[in-house]
Parts: sequence; structure tokens; C-alpha cells
Amino acid sequence: RIATDPTTGETIVLDTENVTAIHITLGSGGSVVSTTNIIPSSDLAGGPAGNYVLISHTDPAPALSFFDLTSDTPTTTGDSETEDGTDQDSALFIGMDSTGVTDVAGVISLMPDSSFLLTTHNVDPIAPAISQTGAIVLDVTEPGGIALFGSATEAYVTDSSANRVLRILLADGSTTTIDVGADPRGVAVDETAGLAYVVNNDDRTVS
Repeated sequence: RIATDPTTGETIVLDTENVTAIHITLGSGGSVVSTTNIIPSSDLAGGPAGNYVLISHTDPAPALSFFDLTSDTPTTTGDSETEDGTDQDSALFIGMDSTGVTDVAGVISLMPDSSFLLTTHNVDPIAPAISQTGAIVLDVTEPGGIALFGSATEAYVTDSSANRVLRILLADGSTTTIDVGADPRGVAVDETAGLAYVVNNDDRTVS
């Protein structure tokens, strides 16, 4: 897993096997700034405002945490299952967008009953602080990734086992489905072009 600061190109690579975050600078040919031990993690996303990434954790205490690219330090400040009241078991995937005023994170979590929940969170990288703003039960069997779109008004979630993408309106949870290739995993959006790109793992194609 990898996330890049859109303003500087500073990059964090998540090494889930060794439970570390590897901070890389892309300037002057690229170099490793640091390798930091973190709690067990599953995904990460670059903050839209820059200078940080948000990391989702398989250990729900906390479910989310910051990595500050300026100070090169992680912080455990973030939502936990106690704070957000959703009884999350583990956070699996994360996507981020901005309303133009507030950074927003969308997080897919595995619940104790084996269902999947999409929660939204307002993110303040200065405090730092994270506060949950909504929760939507997902009609998916095997989620593979998430991207937020439209100034954090929509979420696109891949459903790997059903070969489809869910387009979810975050205001009310209404959902439409889009058929794609076999075993869709990662999804990314281009806000300017109004396009979403989906990686189909079995087909080795992009929809």
C-alpha cells in the first residue's frame, strides 16, 4: 500500500508484513527518510490538504491514526470503536477527499458479525483530531477498495466477488451498482475529468 502527498510528492509505503511505515522523499532521485514501527495496519491515504497521511488499522484501538510528513512522526490520535460507537472490528480500506473546507475520510470496516460498514470522518490534521460523521452498512461480500469523489459527497467501493462497483451517495446511503471486470480491487478517481478507474485483478485490466 502506498500514499503520496499531492503537494510535495512525499510518500509513505505501508509494509503490512513488517508492520512499518516507510517514508520516502522523491526529490533528488529519491531516498528513504525513515522506517517507523506502527500498530498492525491495512491501508492508508494521503491527506487532500497535504503534509500527512491517514492510516487505517486492523487493531481497532485506534481504527485510524495520522502520520505527519513534516515532522516524520506517527500519532495514535484517531477514532476507536469506543469513540465512534459502531463496534468496529477492524478498519480495512480508506479513501480521502475534501469538501473545500474540511478533509474527509471514508473507511470500510469489518464488523463482528462479518458484515461491512462504511463510516465517514471529518479530519483535522492540525489538532490533530478525527470525528465520525456517518455510518452506512454496505451490501458487499468482499470489498476491495474505496475512493471518495465529488467533494466527499460520493463513495466508490469495489465488490471483488461480485465483479462490480458500488456508487454510494454519502448524504443518504443510496446506492447504484456498476458492472466491471473480474475481481475488481483498487479504485481511484479523477475529480477534474469526472472519471473513476478500477483495477480488475483477474482480468489484468482497468475499467
